[in-house]
Amino acid sequence: MAAEEIDQDVVRAAAQTVVIEEVRAYVEQIRSHGPIDLADTGRLVGHLMSAEVLLMNIAEAFTPATAPTEGTSHGLPLHQRIGRPLCADR
Repeated sequence: MAAEEIDQDVVRAAAQTVVIEEVRAYVEQIRSHGPIDLADTGRLVGHLMSAEVLLMNIAEAFTPATAPTEGTSHGLPLHQRIGRPLCADR
């Protein structure tokens, strides 16, 4: 295995770890605020949008990179977006 491949494997593993921690932190944040008011449609939509972004990040982190993916958030690979706030483009 070439050094570049090993580096990419390390970067991918780090990106996977970061995205899993983002999901854990998001779930903990929701739980810390108590039960979700199902009548508050604005809050529900916000949760759904955040969950959608997290799911896209999970899919990107765990999908092997073969070529640049069109429609990637910010046009940057996940490992270059680490540390940016969730939904930073909205």
